[in-house]
Amino acid sequence: MEDDLERFLVSREVPKEDIIRMKRDKVDKAVLRIMTDEQITKYIASYGDRVAVLSFCEQTQCQSTNKDTLLQRIKGKIGARKMKSKTKGSLSGTPDDPPNTMARQRNTAGEKTSRKVEIGWLHFGSNGYSQVRTNHGGGTRHAALAKTTTVAQIMELGKDLFFPDGHSTKGPAKDFMFEICDFKMNNILLDNTVGQMYEQTKLKLLRFYICTKEGASTDHSSSEENELLEDEENEDGDGSHSDDSITDLQDRSHSSDNATKIKKEKGNIRD
Repeated sequence: MEDDLERFLVSREVPKEDIIRMKRDKVDKAVLRIMTDEQITKYIASYGDRVAVLSFCEQTQCQSTNKDTLLQRIKGKIGARKMKSKTKGSLSGTPDDPPNTMARQRNTAGEKTSRKVEIGWLHFGSNGYSQVRTNHGGGTRHAALAKTTTVAQIMELGKDLFFPDGHSTKGPAKDFMFEICDFKMNNILLDNTVGQMYEQTKLKLLRFYICTKEGASTDHSSSEENELLEDEENEDGDGSHSDDSITDLQDRSHSSDNATKIKKEKGNIRD
């Protein structure tokens, strides 16, 4: 006899001698379910107790069946996972490795040779820099670039995207100065690569902005140098030097010998 059945009989105040007789005759829940009411009467005299005992046996049987079914399902799922892990191990050439179903998936983003980036367009207007919307030829463009792609190459890509054939809704590309900045509006070194930028920022997705401002290049130093070079070439072609250029050479000399040579040259030119 099961312990829970004995406790139930005691709770129903079934006489102790009847319970002892049931134990002696090995009458348990399985036997009670197949006994007739007349047979159960030999052990349990009260009709209400007999009905209650049969109902208890049915309920515990259903609960036991549900538990067994649940356990079987769990065992089946565990077995399927083990078989799947073994299959993966045999395909990868390591069938003896123990399956590790709880291991986290490895992040393969760092092993990729290319990464995705976003490119936007910021144009300088009366209120400063503002993003150019899609309906005006701007918007956010997406590209998958090699990790070795430089920022300079991204700038050229941005020009091709926002200035196809050198034209845009804001005007031709030749009328603008171009820069490139990051999501914080900071200028970026042109020799930086996509891989380096991802390593430095630790972002999931990099965003670059092509910044435009109306006006030609303002590299004054280079233009002044070009003008000086052109003046010197013209003077060399005429075969003479002006007094101002000679005086400038005298000011930049650092030794008396050089000064003397320049004075001599000045005397010769005046002659």
